[in-house]
Amino acid sequence: RTFSQSVSVPKRVFRHAETRTFVRVFFPQFDVDKLPMYCYNYRCSKIRRIRDDLMSALQMIALGKKLSNLYAALSLPVCRKYGLNQTCFDVLLYCANNPAHNTARDLCALRGIKSGIASVAVETLIERGFLSRENDVQDRRKHRLIPTPQAAPVISDGREMQQYFTQTLKHGITEEELQAFQSLADKLEDNLTRLEGKEDKSC
Repeated sequence: RTFSQSVSVPKRVFRHAETRTFVRVFFPQFDVDKLPMYCYNYRCSKIRRIRDDLMSALQMIALGKKLSNLYAALSLPVCRKYGLNQTCFDVLLYCANNPAHNTARDLCALRGIKSGIASVAVETLIERGFLSRENDVQDRRKHRLIPTPQAAPVISDGREMQQYFTQTLKHGITEEELQAFQSLADKLEDNLTRLEGKEDKSC
């Protein structure tokens, strides 16, 4: 089926360059210069719906990127102060803030750091005296990553930065809005986990 048949739009002359760009970017299989002009009608509800869905996804991605960039920018002074890179800083703060989930596997699964990168960061922190690897009391097959007393200043400054980051993001947001966002975030995380599972099975 052609693009015009699948979309079924009214035969009006298209006058909006942004939708031509939209079709060219997100439907590269179509040659926008050879399609009938009415296929690009900006007011077409189906094109607009597809465009809006894609823009919502892109906005989520852009928001996540902005949050990541802001967090990294706020972390930079602390990292420079103690001579740590961002990954080492993230690993140390994660282990300090999540003592019940401080194994290397937890670090990769919950913090989202790749195993190879996490391993290098952990070894660096151990060599610097900021982290120790200890056997789990109940399961000696597990090794817990425990921040040392030497890491206390780093953790204190890091938590202060995280608190500022959180308070800045919450500015002007009501408690009801925060609860709604938390519910949405939980559902998004469930959907992402489900999608990752499908991708793993298809590989």
